[in-house]
Amino acid sequence: MSDKDTGGPAFPIQGQSFVLGEGRHTPSCPGMTLRDWFATEIDPGSVTFATQAEAEEIMGIPYPSNGSEKDKFQWQMQIVAMVRYMMADAMLKERSK
Repeated sequence: MSDKDTGGPAFPIQGQSFVLGEGRHTPSCPGMTLRDWFATEIDPGSVTFATQAEAEEIMGIPYPSNGSEKDKFQWQMQIVAMVRYMMADAMLKERSK
């Protein structure tokens, strides 16, 4: 968990309870954060870099050249996730103006 501004809950369910099994359940989770929701809404196809070296430099994570195909795929997905959250942070910053 980070100390970043999350934008608060995206889909709060405060005060609602429902029947679960034998009794009532009141969830303690206020829902996903707006930051998380923004990150999920970003098209992964929009996350691109000109070169692998550019991605390594900007994101600070070396490409696993000698790694397995799975290692390389996981590196790519980590880059996509990091960029999505960077974009979500920019959206929250712009929203707060």
